[in-house]
Amino acid sequence: GVVIVTFLCAGFAFASEESVTRYDIVAKGITIGHAETIRSKVQREGQELMRCQVSTKVDVDLLFVSCHIDGTEDVLMGPTGVVQFAISATKDGHHHETSGTLSNGIFHCLSVIDGITNQVVVPRSDFAATTLDGLELRLRKGDPATTNRVFDCAQVKVFDRSYRWVEDAELSMGGSNRTFRVVEFEDAAKKGRR
Repeated sequence: GVVIVTFLCAGFAFASEESVTRYDIVAKGITIGHAETIRSKVQREGQELMRCQVSTKVDVDLLFVSCHIDGTEDVLMGPTGVVQFAISATKDGHHHETSGTLSNGIFHCLSVIDGITNQVVVPRSDFAATTLDGLELRLRKGDPATTNRVFDCAQVKVFDRSYRWVEDAELSMGGSNRTFRVVEFEDAAKKGRR
């Protein structure tokens, strides 16, 4: 199968004013796409926020698998998590855009999927974190599996999602080895590893 890695913007604190990271997306030794993450500090209404912009492009044409994804995410995070997001993606010819802003404890969201527009409000009290907050980054070796109420910013839905630490894996990136946490996640609609 093809594993597509989501590049999380989670983790509010970071050292530099702006950082740019470029990745190859690899499945079974084959480069199937590219991603770029730009993180920077911004000021909004007197508060310092982290802005994370991610662009992803995946093109796979194999015998049993074909997948084409072109997407962007633009996220503002404060100390308690996501406060604003805009996501745009075209996957296998189907286009969707979602955006949301947290105001007075409520996410006000707009979703456009294949030309159909919906407005949705989601109280912040209805979930523990968004899919962009990176709950999986909190798991450590030996931690028990955990289930949380999660707000999926791309689908504008709230649901239960389970997370389980699998292993720490070492990968070579840019000539140096880095340790990454591998976490399984599962909800009623999908499951995978990150």
